[in-house]
Amino acid sequence: MNTIKNLRLRWNRLNPNETNFQVTFADYTNMSLLAHHRNLYNAQAKIKDIAEQYKQTVDSITELVENARRDKKLPMSPFGLTEEGLKDYRGFPLEQALFRLEIENTDFSYSLCKWAASIYECNLTNSKFVGMDFSGRILSRVFENCNFNNLSLINGGFNTPKSGLSFINCTFVNTDFSYSSSKEVNFARCSFENAKMKWTIFSNCTFTECNFKKTKFNNTSFKGSKFISTKPSDKQLRKTITK
Repeated sequence: MNTIKNLRLRWNRLNPNETNFQVTFADYTNMSLLAHHRNLYNAQAKIKDIAEQYKQTVDSITELVENARRDKKLPMSPFGLTEEGLKDYRGFPLEQALFRLEIENTDFSYSLCKWAASIYECNLTNSKFVGMDFSGRILSRVFENCNFNNLSLINGGFNTPKSGLSFINCTFVNTDFSYSSSKEVNFARCSFENAKMKWTIFSNCTFTECNFKKTKFNNTSFKGSKFISTKPSDKQLRKTITK
């Protein structure tokens, strides 16, 4: 447990962003190099220990996530809470589906989604997915007050299960939707500011009071979709399919 406790050193708001990115699970191979980093507050020995214990720690957290299927609720992270008071799962390498869970107040930022990883029929509230590389599918029920900024959804997409999929008050600032496909999804009061949508398909989706400021559309299809109260400008829609 001491090793897990020490892992809290991996992310510190006082560290440079580059250092924070490197000490997440997502880039653990560089941890040994970080032993000589001057901004880690003389934590060289602890960082080396983190690298050596990486597999053991990931296995223990993977077991926690698997057990969550029984309890239907994601447990507290062994890393405790982030500075914002969210369960700290930042950088966790997700290798399987999060399945039918109630997830709230959780930070998955900079996590890696590998193999069969997906988010399936979950309800998620007040959670963060900043900077994730998510090439798999997201088939959930409701995302409310969630942050998907800088997310990569290239070749992925949002699919709607029988229960329906909705995003309410979510942000997708700087998110890359290129070559992704989403069907019958409801977006309400969401921000797509500066998002990239190249060869992206939104089929029969609904966008209500959404923000499309500086959104980049390139051969984007909105076939069967509708915009309520707000919509992209005519100039933005010039290279899109809307019917």
